[in-house]
Amino acid sequence: MLKFIKSLLFFIIFDIEDKTKRTIRLTNDRWKHIMERHPDVNNINLIIDTLENPSIIRQDKFDEMLNYYYKYIKEDRTYLMVAVKYLKDKGYVITSFYTKDVK
Repeated sequence: MLKFIKSLLFFIIFDIEDKTKRTIRLTNDRWKHIMERHPDVNNINLIIDTLENPSIIRQDKFDEMLNYYYKYIKEDRTYLMVAVKYLKDKGYVITSFYTKDVK
């Protein structure tokens, strides 16, 4: 029973290929985090679009395996930011939120 519960935490919401042709995964655990901490980010399709067609991609200043994907939302004059950590050539969505500034 414990294995079943644990596997639900890491249920895969999606695996997509980003603009740079790398695979990125969103798990149920990370989606739950996004919905709890950033409830205004409630559209998985917008997260996918941000990863596939970002306005800007930035690498973290201190961690070369962490990238920030930004999609400009013209109507709101804001960006959707999706943070992705790469481990062994696969990216994992860590979080996503709206921001006025590109990091």
